[in-house]
Amino acid sequence: MMVIGHKSIPLSRLRLPGTFAKLMAEPRIEKRATSIAAWGIIHEPIVRRSDWKVIDGLDVIAACFRLGREHEIMKVIDCTDAEAVSMRLEANTQRRHDTQEAEQLRDQQWRLFLAEAQAPKKRNKAGSGKKGRPLTDKGRARRALAKRRGVTPETIRREEYRRKEVSKDLFGLLPDEPTIETLGMDLEQKFVGEVNEIQKSLHKVDYVIRRGLAHLQHIRSAKLPFPAELLDRLYAALAEANQSIRASRPASLCPWCRGLGGAQQYCVSCRGNGFVTEAQLEGAPKELLSGDDG
Repeated sequence: MMVIGHKSIPLSRLRLPGTFAKLMAEPRIEKRATSIAAWGIIHEPIVRRSDWKVIDGLDVIAACFRLGREHEIMKVIDCTDAEAVSMRLEANTQRRHDTQEAEQLRDQQWRLFLAEAQAPKKRNKAGSGKKGRPLTDKGRARRALAKRRGVTPETIRREEYRRKEVSKDLFGLLPDEPTIETLGMDLEQKFVGEVNEIQKSLHKVDYVIRRGLAHLQHIRSAKLPFPAELLDRLYAALAEANQSIRASRPASLCPWCRGLGGAQQYCVSCRGNGFVTEAQLEGAPKELLSGDDG
């Protein structure tokens, strides 16, 4: 086994088990997501570089999906299947050894956090937390919701901020002309335009799904009268769909056919489309990625 280091890895790149959608609906994942939002990730996930399989930390990754995150710092290693199994067992053993102490520490920190958030604050005569500024309609609505839920208005404000961060419009982050790996080939302008259109369309779908996840999370956070089991199923289904959308984005010219002559229409790797996804590119033999078309 060899440790590569700690790197920021896109969640869409990870190889996840078929039971991941079911894991997303587990109640403990919501608790883990709340902890990560408050304190960050204590134990980073471990992934294998050769196929981006998650060796340890699936719960953390599921919680990050719930929070709408796209990248996370993970420990990257190279190992065999036997070493991966041994590492997973050892990690579980270590967690069992310090779970009680770690839980007590987190619970203590969480109680201190809640005590600070819910501590009574002095208010001015204008009825606002800020001197000289009258309470707005939004502020009154926030205070009424906080009173119904038994929390402070500041807690509601923080939730609104987190939802805004999760569902913010990401279109501005895309370049005007999305690109793919060309492998040293000169691509036809028509092909480039078609791939760009596919990338933009899939990005818009990704954005809409992320908005949907944010709204479902709002229903959960606001404790609105909605069946919890159904909410979990909807959230898991959208999260799984979002993962599939991201994994299907064009990433490179097909290394196998390179869109040449009659080879493209018979290529089983790109299915005649001329491009492959990031996962396919990761699995391509190195000699096909050299940029030498000879």
